[in-house]
Amino acid sequence: MNKQKMYCFTKQMRVMQKNNKVIASNRFTGKWVKISLESYRFLQEFIQNNCTFNDLCNQHIPSDELSFMEKLLDVFIDLKLIKPVNSELTYIRNISISLSVTHRCNLNCHHCSYSAVGPMDKTEEMNTEQVISTLDNIINCNPHNIVITGGEPLIREDFVEFSDYLGEHYKGEKALMTNATLIGSKNIDCIIRNYTSLDISMDGVDEATCATIRGKGVYASVIKAIRELQRNGMKKISLSMVLTGNNVHLKDRFLDLCAELQVKALPREFIAIGRGKENFDYLNRDEKREHRIVSYAIENVEMLDLRACCCAAGVGEIFIEPNGDIYPCPLLIEKKFFIGNVFTDTIDLKSYFENEDYFETESYKELDLLDASNHERCKDCSVNQFCITCPADLNAYQNEELYWSRFCNYHKAPFEKVVWGEET
Repeated sequence: MNKQKMYCFTKQMRVMQKNNKVIASNRFTGKWVKISLESYRFLQEFIQNNCTFNDLCNQHIPSDELSFMEKLLDVFIDLKLIKPVNSELTYIRNISISLSVTHRCNLNCHHCSYSAVGPMDKTEEMNTEQVISTLDNIINCNPHNIVITGGEPLIREDFVEFSDYLGEHYKGEKALMTNATLIGSKNIDCIIRNYTSLDISMDGVDEATCATIRGKGVYASVIKAIRELQRNGMKKISLSMVLTGNNVHLKDRFLDLCAELQVKALPREFIAIGRGKENFDYLNRDEKREHRIVSYAIENVEMLDLRACCCAAGVGEIFIEPNGDIYPCPLLIEKKFFIGNVFTDTIDLKSYFENEDYFETESYKELDLLDASNHERCKDCSVNQFCITCPADLNAYQNEELYWSRFCNYHKAPFEKVVWGEET
């Protein structure tokens, strides 16, 4: 801490209060701290009165109290909840940029949030030159991670060409999101040499359960691809399953399958957008909505494991569509969240992140309304910074009263106990 400087609260700080306790959390990192209301009021007064720590030292405060205040300020600085007045603060260090190179896919999954189209529909899809120029724009940001996604990226005839370009010009983390059914002798060497990790979708634990969502034969193709990738030296492979009412009971079997395959398990929450919205009843016909929500209620959560809800959409990560449109993330592809276009708006991504231009956009203002501390439905809840894991949830279900009454019923009591140490 610079003892000669005045401090202010940062944009990412969120505050909850219950009785004589306060929780301050960082909305971009999920880190949080619980302090007494008295300590928080000290911080408020310290900042509102434009004090420096040296000012406190001159007030003849007992040494033990002064030591506590110094530690408190250091904690808030470390969590990026306060910063020196007029100082620059990098809100997100590890930038992640996802580039969707196509809307097309060889599968027709019932839950697809992206509503991927058929293999022959190249409408609004970048050509090879545009893909490479967009990669140049992305690489110029020096992000922590670049994700190539779709649709199905391997469906493009120039997949090897732009992947080799990416591998040659960028040495950071490069992830490929794929259904793995098109992995074969023509592209496996390219994948191994150019990508550091793969995220493969499965959505089942055997042929029957996978086929109900992704189609016949997909399960065997994915298992074969994983084995072949591993034989060729790919170590970082994750396997994902979107949990719906129909398959949530298979979660433990899915985790066992991933352990057997020696891949990272990624159970994902189902959000009813795209084809998932169209097929909601089909995807939840066995368990219905109430039971699906029960599956997400927290169980046996320990304080040390718990993070506040955090989302870096638009600030630390962006999603670029095949036509160059930029959105905060692939689950928020709506007009109100539109940031710009890499071609028509000539957006320089390096400047966008370095100057933190996003905070001034209409897209950020709309997304900020989905923060639980601002949303009309959640703003007065004493655990609102812990239960809503993704703003897309609020966006997709915000008008569904039945969903939220049940969601809150199953979530609030466990979070109250873990976060505040109280029963509701």
